[in-house]
Amino acid sequence: MKTLVFMGLLSVTVLCAGGSANASESLNYRCKLGNEFVFIETIPEEGRAILEDINGKTILVPDGRGGYFNDDEEISFERAKAVPELWLGDVSHNCEIAAPDSIGQSQASNAVGKNETQLNLQGQSRGGKLRAGPGTNFAQVGSLSEGTWVTILKNSGVRMDGYDWFEVVADSGLRGFQWGGIMCSNGSKIAGVYQACGAQASAQPATKVAQQLGSGWMAFALAPGGAFGHGAASTRAAAEQFAMQYCGNNQCRIADATQARCHALAVSPSSNGIGAGDSEQAAMNFAMGWCSNSGASGCRIEYSYCQ
Repeated sequence: MKTLVFMGLLSVTVLCAGGSANASESLNYRCKLGNEFVFIETIPEEGRAILEDINGKTILVPDGRGGYFNDDEEISFERAKAVPELWLGDVSHNCEIAAPDSIGQSQASNAVGKNETQLNLQGQSRGGKLRAGPGTNFAQVGSLSEGTWVTILKNSGVRMDGYDWFEVVADSGLRGFQWGGIMCSNGSKIAGVYQACGAQASAQPATKVAQQLGSGWMAFALAPGGAFGHGAASTRAAAEQFAMQYCGNNQCRIADATQARCHALAVSPSSNGIGAGDSEQAAMNFAMGWCSNSGASGCRIEYSYCQ
C-alpha cells in the first residue's frame, strides 16, 4: 500500500454542508489523517471515486454497498455510515462531506484570499515545490530549482512556521504558491519572506553567493532509513568522500554540497531537509523549511555544523 500524505484540492462538483448523502450524488469528502486531510470525490454516474494525495490520484470502484474500494492499494471508503470512513489497510479515518468553508483552507487559520496583498516584485526561490494554493495541503503543480528568479505576484496572507505563502510566476510561465521560508526578495526584504536577496546581480546564480560565505566545502550523504554522514574539507571531492565514509551504508548518496559557512540537516519520519547559510540559525531555518515544505510533519534538527 502506498503511503498517503496530505494533498491538494480536488475540483468540486457538488458541496453539501452535512447530513446523509444520496448514493447517486457526486460529492466531495474530507478525511482526517492525524493533523492533515485527504479528499475523496465520488462520481456515481461514472461508477468510480477519486482519492487524491500528494502522490497523485487513485481510482476507487463501487463495492456494491454504496462505498468504493481499491484492492491493490488496500483502500476502501464506506460512505453509507452515519460517519463515513476511509480505510487504509486495517486503519480507519473519519470523513465528512466537504463544506464550502473548508475548501481553500491552508494549514494556517486564514482562508485563501482573506488577507491577500498584491506585490508584483522580483525575488528568488531557493528551490522547492510550487503548490496550487497557499499551504502544504494543496497539490504540487511544479518545482523550482535553487536560484530561480521569480515575480512575486502577491502575499496570500496565509502564514506557516513564521513565514507567508506567496503566489509567484517564473520566466518559464510556471505559476503557483511557494512558502516564503525558502524565498528571498530582490532589494528590500518583503515581510513574510526569509531574507532579502542582497546586492547580487539578477543574472547571478545563488550558488555563487553561497561560495563566498565559507572557506571550504561541506557535504551531506544520506541513505534510506535515516543513515547520514557529513564531511568538511578544502575541496568538494574530499568533503563528499568524508560524508560517504561517515554515512557508512552502501545505499548512501551525496545529497548536498556547499561552500556556505554552516550546514544543517532536519529529519522527520517521512522526509528530510538540508539547509546552508552564513549562520547556524540560517542553515537550520532552511533545513526546517525544506523538510516542512515537502509535506512532512514532526521535522526536527538532527545535525548542524559551521566551518
